[in-house]
Amino acid sequence: MSKYLERKAKLVAKYNTDIPEITQEQLDWIRDNYDKKAHRNGIDWTVVAHVIDEHTLMLRYVVAHKYHRDDLSIEERARMVLRDDSTKVIMFERWHDNNPDDEWKNTRCAYFRESSHYRYWCRQSWLCRDTQKVAPGFMAEIRKLNVFKYFDVTNYFQNNPWICIEDTMKRLLSRGVLYEKLDKIGLGSISFADYSAYEYDKPIKFNRNETSLFKMLGLDRRNLEVVKTVIKEDGDKKCLTSIAALQQMPDMTDKEIEFARNKIGWDVHLIQRMRDVRFNTNKIIAYCNKFDKGFIYDWLNYVETLDKLNYPLDDHYLFPKDFQKEDMRIAGEMIRLDNAPKDVMIKALADAMRADKAFKEFFAGSNGLIVKVPESAEDLYREGKKLHNCLATYVGKVASGKSLIFFVRRIEAPNEPYIAMEYCGGRITQCRYDCNKNVEDEKVINFVNLLAEKLKKRERRAA
Repeated sequence: MSKYLERKAKLVAKYNTDIPEITQEQLDWIRDNYDKKAHRNGIDWTVVAHVIDEHTLMLRYVVAHKYHRDDLSIEERARMVLRDDSTKVIMFERWHDNNPDDEWKNTRCAYFRESSHYRYWCRQSWLCRDTQKVAPGFMAEIRKLNVFKYFDVTNYFQNNPWICIEDTMKRLLSRGVLYEKLDKIGLGSISFADYSAYEYDKPIKFNRNETSLFKMLGLDRRNLEVVKTVIKEDGDKKCLTSIAALQQMPDMTDKEIEFARNKIGWDVHLIQRMRDVRFNTNKIIAYCNKFDKGFIYDWLNYVETLDKLNYPLDDHYLFPKDFQKEDMRIAGEMIRLDNAPKDVMIKALADAMRADKAFKEFFAGSNGLIVKVPESAEDLYREGKKLHNCLATYVGKVASGKSLIFFVRRIEAPNEPYIAMEYCGGRITQCRYDCNKNVEDEKVINFVNLLAEKLKKRERRAA
């Protein structure tokens, strides 16, 4: 016998001898709860749990079916062995075309494998996971695992969104010890938030090889106290995010933790960017706390621009008294540096537009409105900043002549931004107030429509 077959034979001998029969109570329950509509071919599945030892669980799949007969056939067809120290599942089955003797065999067959590559195919053809039932005594057996005293296994099954029982049990086996310890010290909210979340819902990282609660989570006592505070004041929904952040950056200072929690939603990347400035972080936090929650993003971008322009990163430049004014000035320098060639083209197009007699009335003003055109990339940036829109991204289009941007303003306030209009492809594509609110004033609409007609005539003349 080959070593491979010998190993398989040993596995079969180990996990299929001295296994007790399904109890009569369980068989009666399966018979009474049989649902012929569970599958198109009359198959209904029930899972029986059998704890082999404190680290090993066997899931026993029992099939009940009638097909076209009146009698109900009940038989155990598959067994899955899971251990808390391995993600690999050992599987046995005795329902196979090449198994005339109906013997238990160690197999890789996907027929019973709920978490296999063929999961969805199995769901439709063999295992209906949505209606899969657990036999009486299932919970009592599971409670034997690791001798759960504090962790509520019943609550775990009721709230776990993993329909697949195999997946659910693998998760419980791998993290059950941690859940027990968390519940013991009053942090059951963490375990609940973890097992109620799918893997892509910001899962917490666990080190299953550690026995210490702190080493398992990668946190210290101080950070666990922070998590307790978050659960108490911010609720369970924030605990996963806070733990993940503290795991990523366990050395955050108290002020950094407070700032991360209250101002930036535990975004540790922003904390790292603050540290990269190589300045007193507490002073940065104190400055940013004077403004609203989103200010940190503007400030970090401002500092990056300072660095690119080789400004000294000292108190004078890092913490200006009038941030908005200084930010605009620095941004203007950067724009002029990056867009010098484009500025030449934008200025030439603006001069040509003003020299055209057809648009004289618009530049002079009529019906309470006046038009201005950008003469540089900085003009687009400043107008967009004041109107809270993305005009700065139109520099390339304006320089190439693909789009024409007009600043529509009131005659009584010609230097105050009012409306931004874009003309492209023979029509007005945008005409909006501050924060991209659409223009509905008929006086303005008539004014810009008249401007659009003049632009069309100009295009026809050029053609």
